[in-house]
Amino acid sequence: MKKKIFFTFFILTLIVLTSNIFAMEAGPATQGYNFDVEYSGDIYAGEEKSAIVILEGTDATPYTNVRVKFELISGPATPKIMAYESNGNGYDMIETVYWGPEEGFAVGNTFRNETAVVATYPEPGTYVTKLSLIDKSKDDAVIFSKEFSTTVLETPTVENNVVNNTVEEIPQTGISIWTYAIVILLVIALIYGANKFIKK
Repeated sequence: MKKKIFFTFFILTLIVLTSNIFAMEAGPATQGYNFDVEYSGDIYAGEEKSAIVILEGTDATPYTNVRVKFELISGPATPKIMAYESNGNGYDMIETVYWGPEEGFAVGNTFRNETAVVATYPEPGTYVTKLSLIDKSKDDAVIFSKEFSTTVLETPTVENNVVNNTVEEIPQTGISIWTYAIVILLVIALIYGANKFIKK
């Protein structure tokens, strides 16, 4: 009997320890939410880059008053990041910091929200930004956050293919313009002479 009790206690302890290890490996809970950023091609300093910022949920915990908070964590300069509503109104996220109405908006379950963004990075280098989903009803408590690292390349320079700005003389083809002029005059003279001969 004592062996059975000990064995049962041992198994339960093992299960609890194993579940704690898996919970630690899983990291902080996302509550079913995720941020993502989609764009194509490379990003160059001083050039506008269009992108889509995505907030999505998969069986996510419902909230009634959330906003998205934008933070520039690090970078060689301050970029301009314009977010646009569906009606075309744009907001500079560096200045406004928050996205969404002041009272917040409802999210939950399975959904996908897309926001058009146009970003301009003034200097090449690595920029780190952070998006956070916050709960307005609980003093801006962070529900979920995610950092993004963006590499901005130096704008490529266009090389000038003109060497020494010297216009070279066009090479001769073997027949000068005077030769063509003489041939044309001879043809005109022959036609004129033939016409006179025929009239006689």
